[in-house]
Amino acid sequence: APPTRRLAPGPMSTVRRSRGRGRSPGRDGPVRGSSGSGGMRLFARGVDPRIVETTKLMGKQCVPAGDYTRARELIQELFDQGLEPTLVTVNVLIKCYKMAEEPEAAERVLDEMSVWRLAPDSYSFNTVLHAYASAKRHQD
Repeated sequence: APPTRRLAPGPMSTVRRSRGRGRSPGRDGPVRGSSGSGGMRLFARGVDPRIVETTKLMGKQCVPAGDYTRARELIQELFDQGLEPTLVTVNVLIKCYKMAEEPEAAERVLDEMSVWRLAPDSYSFNTVLHAYASAKRHQD
């Protein structure tokens, strides 16, 4: 078995997980359905740690406040470093718009994703739908 990587202190901080949940641990990162963070999944897939940290920062600071302006600034910083956002990073941006009750802007991010060579996933679409529902604009 390959050695585990420690990301942060604590019992849930290694890439490998205990047996008994979903697929076998360690093959493609953490076990699906585990309580690990999205950042750990990105790290396990070989994503640049700066992208992982930016995504985690967006999730912790920007999402709760609905601060999509700061989230966009952080994504711009990635581009300035020659890095591109991942699907998880862009989904966090969409969630920022949802929390700010800006469903139209969240929907526009779906179109922007093609510029970044990303395709929306079910989480992307569901977050936009929830953004409309949260803003009580069901007819839009």
